[in-house]
Amino acid sequence: MTDIVVIDESGDLGPHGSEYFAMAAMILPRTRNLKSAYKTIPKDGKEHKWYNSDEDEILELFEAMSQCRFGIVYSVIKKNKPLSNAPMYGNELYDRMVCQVVDDALSRLNCRDVKVYLDNNRFISTERFREIVRDSSVRSGVNPLDVRKRDSKSTPCLQLVDFVAGSVRAKYEHGDTKLSTIEDKISFARRL
Repeated sequence: MTDIVVIDESGDLGPHGSEYFAMAAMILPRTRNLKSAYKTIPKDGKEHKWYNSDEDEILELFEAMSQCRFGIVYSVIKKNKPLSNAPMYGNELYDRMVCQVVDDALSRLNCRDVKVYLDNNRFISTERFREIVRDSSVRSGVNPLDVRKRDSKSTPCLQLVDFVAGSVRAKYEHGDTKLSTIEDKISFARRL
């Protein structure tokens, strides 16, 4: 058996714009566990993400996800006032968040073998992402079979984790409550 970890973020990396930056991972024993949830996303030719979906669409998706078997870990940071009192931005912030979320996700696996996918982005190289997963795998005693950056068209679960990451950021930034629908799936929730 092989677990799959999919990772995505929400928010921008600069000192302005969003107040919080969030990164979430979903840990899946099988991608087909979320097929029923994925079917709730409209198939109208555009890529549906948290930011361009309405409240009813998000709630319908989360309700369907609540019936599925998977886990969530996330980290969120108030960029200009982190708990460490040392603000960081840009690629440094992205790298730190990836390290934390990968460590948390790999510590929550149901088996030893894992595939780890990060939503395609320009903030971290594939080589650096593989290095982070390799280092975390050694600490966690797991075997990474496939580690790469992918897009949500080739890996639909990345589209689902986008909704999770968006809802995490909205919870902290605006007091949004949609995430509570899948709260029992959350293993680690870190505020940095």
